[in-house]
Amino acid sequence: MYELLLRTETLLSGLATPVLVAIGIGALVVGLVLWLGGTRYSAIIIGLLGAVVGSACGLLVGQQFNANPWLAMVVGAAVLSRLRGFAG
Repeated sequence: MYELLLRTETLLSGLATPVLVAIGIGALVVGLVLWLGGTRYSAIIIGLLGAVVGSACGLLVGQQFNANPWLAMVVGAAVLSRLRGFAG
């Protein structure tokens, strides 16, 4: 996990500060809307959770098969966020 944080830091160190602040503010606003929206947005929240878990699983499985990490993350996110629709 520590290596992943170092890679992320190295990747984002090339971005300008205003870009990082804008991304952070956007993420904060989306998080507040989903948090304060309550059950109205529960399907969206569960879908996002499935996408995050799917991305992590896709990244781990993609490393085992020497696949492109971005492709593995996208496929994992698509599969698990779609499974949410069958569960609920």
